[in-house]
Amino acid sequence: MPFKQVRVSPVLDLDAYANNDILFALTEIPLPISDGCLLRNITIVDRAKIDAARLDMQLLFMNTSDNAIGTVQGLAVSLTSFNARNGVIGFTHYNNATQSGDPDFDNFNVSSSTDNNLTTAFNKPIVIQPLAGSRSVFFTAISAGETPTFAGVTGVTVNNGSNYGADASTTIIVDGVDPRLHFNVGDTVVDADDVVIGIVKSLEANLITFTTNNIGALTDDDTLFTPHSLEFIFDFEYNL
Repeated sequence: MPFKQVRVSPVLDLDAYANNDILFALTEIPLPISDGCLLRNITIVDRAKIDAARLDMQLLFMNTSDNAIGTVQGLAVSLTSFNARNGVIGFTHYNNATQSGDPDFDNFNVSSSTDNNLTTAFNKPIVIQPLAGSRSVFFTAISAGETPTFAGVTGVTVNNGSNYGADASTTIIVDGVDPRLHFNVGDTVVDADDVVIGIVKSLEANLITFTTNNIGALTDDDTLFTPHSLEFIFDFEYNL
């Protein structure tokens, strides 16, 4: 049977989360086929280097993003039982207790469900089934008894003595750190107050180009932040 890895990096808030908070809105997972797949393993790359005990989470998988699940950082999922009956396709508790140690890697931690044999952790494959004709499913995460903070600081700073007012430009001149080390095309860029600046269209060593004019205003030397501190790597097995 063929296998495929799918990488997904949802948008996270920078403020501290509370116990049982929704960590991010329903986020698309593009599947390799328009049929059921076995989810064999989940690997998480954590650029915020959250303490292992604070990244314990429950993952909920849905076959549609049309359902209102509740507000990010707004406590437990408020999905109705009727919509859950029709839309929920999977659930697992991801226990992060076996992540790499802080000294192991300079800029990130990594953990995997394969490396975690705790009885409460994900250690068995589950079937992920999209709606008929679709190749997408969606997922969210709920903090399980923990209070993580995803700072998202990059070291990429604005380099423009004239500043950028809101809606001023599709391009932002930057310095400090090469933005290509922290952002990908399609990523969201935010400021220190979690205000969205834009969606990345292209990147150069000292330039970020957005798909639209910058949304939030920026001043010289403002630090840019990434709300994509977690990258989920899903290992799928499927039939052709």
